[in-house]
Amino acid sequence: MRGPEGWRSLPFSEFAEINPKRPLKKGQRVPFVEMAAVPTHGSQIQYLQEREAGSGGSCFRNGDTLFARITPCTENGKIAYVDCLPKSVSAKGSTEFIVFGPRQGLSDSRYLYHLARSTLIRRPAIARMAGTTGRQRVPNAVFDDIEIQAPPLAEQRLISKVLCSVDEAITATQAVIEQTRMVKQAVLNCLLTKGIGHTRFKQTEFGSIPEDWKIVPLRTVAQVQTGVAKGKKDIQDPVELPYLRVANVQDGYIDLTELKTITISAAQVERYSLRSGDVLMTEGGDFDKLGRGDIWKGQVPVCLHQNHVFAVRPNPNLLVSEFLAALTASAHGKNYFLGCAKRTTNLASINSTQVKDFPVLLPGKEEQERIVQQVAAYSLAERSASDTLAQLEQTKSALMSDLLTGRKRVSADALSSAL
Repeated sequence: MRGPEGWRSLPFSEFAEINPKRPLKKGQRVPFVEMAAVPTHGSQIQYLQEREAGSGGSCFRNGDTLFARITPCTENGKIAYVDCLPKSVSAKGSTEFIVFGPRQGLSDSRYLYHLARSTLIRRPAIARMAGTTGRQRVPNAVFDDIEIQAPPLAEQRLISKVLCSVDEAITATQAVIEQTRMVKQAVLNCLLTKGIGHTRFKQTEFGSIPEDWKIVPLRTVAQVQTGVAKGKKDIQDPVELPYLRVANVQDGYIDLTELKTITISAAQVERYSLRSGDVLMTEGGDFDKLGRGDIWKGQVPVCLHQNHVFAVRPNPNLLVSEFLAALTASAHGKNYFLGCAKRTTNLASINSTQVKDFPVLLPGKEEQERIVQQVAAYSLAERSASDTLAQLEQTKSALMSDLLTGRKRVSADALSSAL
């Protein structure tokens, strides 16, 4: 494989030091990183524990890259650059991490991190897990077989500088989104306890609410529609239509990037079709996905939904769709669903009966609309920041594809000033 002029072809395991030998004294207490400390699609290690150094695990220090070897963490991008340790301090990580260390005079540490995040490394690493049974792990030997094109150190540093600048913009935008969500949640929780313009309140099992509000089961003010199950055979009069999966129903928006189809009987189309105004809720998954959802606005003319997604159809005379969506996303909604969900180690699920029994805090329809209007400005700001984030991530992906392969080069002026 011939690369750009001045670039060097070599195996990734020669460009990076795989699990470098950095012995620690047995019994020495050192910082320790679990898999949970590395965020999905992020680079910053969120917290460090402290443990006695034993024989297991990988040793790392500032400037190293941690690469998750276990699926699905590898697929989700659990890859971190280490820069959180005190100077000259080494740490240990879970055995589920592979450590990539830069080689002196050959690889820049930041460039190595960006390369590890790219499809040039992740795609062949994940491919080597295919066909194995049980819990899949990336073998260390795969990095002997991944051939890369390495630019000179000066060009590596310039490429890293470009990519790091986009990362900084991404991090700043993520912070704006998180802050906006926190403010929106605080405003919403206040509105759901104080209402608008009330002076008299009553105590309920869910806390204080305005005196003239009601608390009713969702089944009395909305229809809960379950979805179509996959894998049915011998379908009569079959039709193929798009349908929503759990992956399409995000917290506060519908992601139609990848809309799959399903085959059902023509007689069942009406039964499983979505209508504009339906509030979508997910059956479960990770704790943060429980009951999440948004409002279907007829983005696709005829669209069905999977059985792991509930479609809640409010009575338009009693319940505003946007108010219900805000209520289920509030602390009241999340506490209810987590409280009644069936749980395993890190997953939770709810059933249609629990959705139907959801206690709706019910003001009059006019007040519902006013509450929605007050929250809408924060939702709009969050959506705008999320759109900016998506654009930045697309820019980063395109830059990685171009710069890490040499398809596009940093300018000659910039390169000469770095030499």
